[in-house]
Amino acid sequence: TQEIANLLWAMAKLVDNGQERTAGLKEAVAVLLPHVNVQKDQFVPQAIANLLWAIAKLVDKGLEQTSEINEAVAALLPHVNTQKPDFKPQGIANLLWAMAKLVDNGQEQTPGLKEAVIAMLPQVNAQKDQFIPQHIANLLWAMAKLVDNGQERTPDFNKAVVALLPCVNAQKDQFIPQHIANLLWAIAKLVDKGLERTPGLNGVVAVLLPQVNAQKADFKPQEITNLLWAMAKLADSGLEKTPELKDAMAALLPHVNTQKDQFIPQHIANLLWAMAKLVDNRYKQTPEFNETVVVLLTCVIVQKANFKPQEIANLLWAMAKLVDNGQEQLSGLNEAVVALLPCVIVQKA
Repeated sequence: TQEIANLLWAMAKLVDNGQERTAGLKEAVAVLLPHVNVQKDQFVPQAIANLLWAIAKLVDKGLEQTSEINEAVAALLPHVNTQKPDFKPQGIANLLWAMAKLVDNGQEQTPGLKEAVIAMLPQVNAQKDQFIPQHIANLLWAMAKLVDNGQERTPDFNKAVVALLPCVNAQKDQFIPQHIANLLWAIAKLVDKGLERTPGLNGVVAVLLPQVNAQKADFKPQEITNLLWAMAKLADSGLEKTPELKDAMAALLPHVNTQKDQFIPQHIANLLWAMAKLVDNRYKQTPEFNETVVVLLTCVIVQKANFKPQEIANLLWAMAKLVDNGQEQLSGLNEAVVALLPCVIVQKA
């Protein structure tokens, strides 16, 4: 069992670090999965966590969710419940991240999966003081992602979120850009799904925003997108326009411009939606803000054929909202609208 867990973990780690998913790798995964099912009763908590993490990571990197994968997941989930007191902080973080990632990639939220999540939540609360920054970021991201995909916010769920928030404050200087982006995205998503904006939650946002400014040069396109989306969502839910929020915005905008060629359609749509939403919530349209909008409009024109229906809808809403708030003079705005309209017709159904 340890060898099966180590092998699948190793293959997932290699793929995560750029190893090509060859036919040989897929065959090796396919060969190992039935052994997970056969030996399911012999896996210890660490092995269960590593296996579910590995399967989720491989699926996230494009491995097809075969019936063997679904069977292996289904075989492991009941053992999460039976061995729940024996999971350590890293195992808890890996498990919840894995379950959230699988669901995000189309895994059905079966009763077994929901029970495994419910089993882990009290463990988050019980071991809260032992989580390192990566665990905290992964846990809050996972919880937000599960809620976004239909997981109920039970009292245990809310307690687990509340337990993690002070840990963010205590370790604020140790979060790297990816963690900061994931944390703010998670908080914004949870608030969007009805979590109350308590003083504790507002305090976490206030603590993280200066870290955006301090580490601004290290944010990648997806992280910039998640951050600006999160700030727009929080502003939309009544977050005060503090100097920290304005500073974080001002810090990120130049990085949209410098990394413009690396943004994929989803990023472009989310960024323009976020900027329109911030303007709608009385965020000041500085010259830097307008310059970033112009850069993104150019990206819309270049990548027009690659936008999905929801992205097209968000883009046209964003452009209309910007015009509604006085942005009609922006270069490229009319061209971007003209570029998108045929895409509406092509994807009308």
